[in-house]
Amino acid sequence: MTKAKLLSALVEMSPLHLSIFGHLFFGLLDEDSNLKLKTVDETRDLALSNTDFVMLLPAALSYLNSILMKFEKQQYKQFTNISLFYSKLLLQGFCHWKSFVSGYVFQESYNEFLPSSIEELLNLVDSSLLGKAICMLRQYFDISGDMKLKERLKLFNSVLSCSDTPAELLDCEVGEMEFCSRNQSLNLVNRVVGKISFCRMLLFPKDNQTVSLQKDAVENVKEAFLVKGV
Repeated sequence: MTKAKLLSALVEMSPLHLSIFGHLFFGLLDEDSNLKLKTVDETRDLALSNTDFVMLLPAALSYLNSILMKFEKQQYKQFTNISLFYSKLLLQGFCHWKSFVSGYVFQESYNEFLPSSIEELLNLVDSSLLGKAICMLRQYFDISGDMKLKERLKLFNSVLSCSDTPAELLDCEVGEMEFCSRNQSLNLVNRVVGKISFCRMLLFPKDNQTVSLQKDAVENVKEAFLVKGV
């Protein structure tokens, strides 16, 4: 986890390392595709796990963003195999939302940080691994998303049922929040905002107002957490 965060910071600071990472990552994707054709024994010591690829997602997203800045959208389509790869991995995981996003890989360590404004809370969500995963999916839907409405609604229903209870949105009972630490509460906010953003993306896949969508989501949950002094 720490190595993945250091890698992400490095590629964001150095265009050279970003380019090298992109080249190596394309090689990893090709290798991963080839390894799937081999036996389990042959790939046991070689293939990266889905968790490994999730931890590499921030660096991969930085690379995609740099490509988007350099090339026209038509040329950018040459690089959509990255977003396509991650869309399959993430959508498969998000079908089991609670267990997937509650895993250790998506847990953030906020220490004593306490956002004092919606903007700071929004930045906290954007910079999290879950926030960047949502951003990766948004790029997929924007550039090459071809998921049919029926499939999107099925996925939406697996994440958020017709229940109107707060627990359905929070993935926990409201009373449990009283016993959450500050770090646990901020992670919960992160997951709630991520869920809202993801569900709205499924319903409106062509809506790329990223900041607007997430700001609305943050405003919807901010008051509940600030009231308890988190």
